[in-house]
Amino acid sequence: MKVKINDKFEIESDSNQWKLNQYVDGINPKTKEPTVTKKTTYYGRLDQLLASALDKELKDCDTTVGLLSAIKEFKTDCLKAINKGKKI
Repeated sequence: MKVKINDKFEIESDSNQWKLNQYVDGINPKTKEPTVTKKTTYYGRLDQLLASALDKELKDCDTTVGLLSAIKEFKTDCLKAINKGKKI
């Protein structure tokens, strides 16, 4: 199974594990061209994966309002992905 949560996160699973694919924007230091790097982390349980994804999403927040907004947006993205089957 593969489900896209939003532009930053994608969830994959197999019979043994859950994988969180995180897409990070950057700049190639040599060419100065924009890049997207895929970082994959592995989890034994889905709740661990979701907690980690939310934690990564909140790292950039610097206000309480920003935190609450990011939590609400991430929850909405997850529910949309589940309900609408954003499978890739």
